[in-house]
Amino acid sequence: MAAVLATALAFPLFASGADAAGCPYTSFKQYGKNGYARTTDANGQCSKVGARAGFSVSGTTSTIWTSRTYGGDVAQTPTVSNLVASDHSGE
Repeated sequence: MAAVLATALAFPLFASGADAAGCPYTSFKQYGKNGYARTTDANGQCSKVGARAGFSVSGTTSTIWTSRTYGGDVAQTPTVSNLVASDHSGE
């Protein structure tokens, strides 16, 4: 029982993604006006994490993407006027 519990606790339950083995990350996005995307290394095992924000412009139907922002433990995009999507990564 203790071994099963230790194995279950080895990976955070709140991680929303993992690109590389042992690199779980959490993601957050603030939609709408002054929106942004943020990716955080969930267990300190990522060499870097990344985020990019997708926003829309009035009168268009396509999503425009910012450049990907990278960081060692946290990556946060600049704010955009109308966040409608986000993309997160960790390696």
